[in-house]
Amino acid sequence: MIKEEIGDEFFLIHHGDATFEIPSGDKMVEFSYRLIDDPDGVHREARQKVENALRIAEQYYCGVIDGLGLCSDYCLNTGPFLSPSQFSEFVAPYLDRLIQGYSQMGFYTIKHTDGNIMPVLDQLIECHPHALHSIDPQAGVDIAEVKKRYGQKVCLIGNVN
Repeated sequence: MIKEEIGDEFFLIHHGDATFEIPSGDKMVEFSYRLIDDPDGVHREARQKVENALRIAEQYYCGVIDGLGLCSDYCLNTGPFLSPSQFSEFVAPYLDRLIQGYSQMGFYTIKHTDGNIMPVLDQLIECHPHALHSIDPQAGVDIAEVKKRYGQKVCLIGNVN
């Protein structure tokens, strides 16, 4: 749990991402095969992960914390682990459901992902997180460009190597 001080107020934020992230090195090949060989199973797992996270938030977090940090990393410095079309199928709908569910409970959401998010940035923004982190300059993400395109839709956090 993170305690953030903003002005003279404190906000409690807890990790709450339930979407697929870049798999660890020993799971990358297996996960990649599953996307092709068992997409229905991957969708079932994604739905279940999100519904479990929402159930936990409703049971344990309401009235206790202010927001959730969604920290599944999707991108490397060279770009997303999944192609934009795979991201739109296997991540974006579940991220959207997760964020909307949290928002309906009154939580703020901060979506974190390192790396070059530009190929999937539109999809991230369409999920309506309250804030987007980390706007990674080391990966070639220009915060001025992101602000120009989306600064009225999402709070931007980061721009630190």
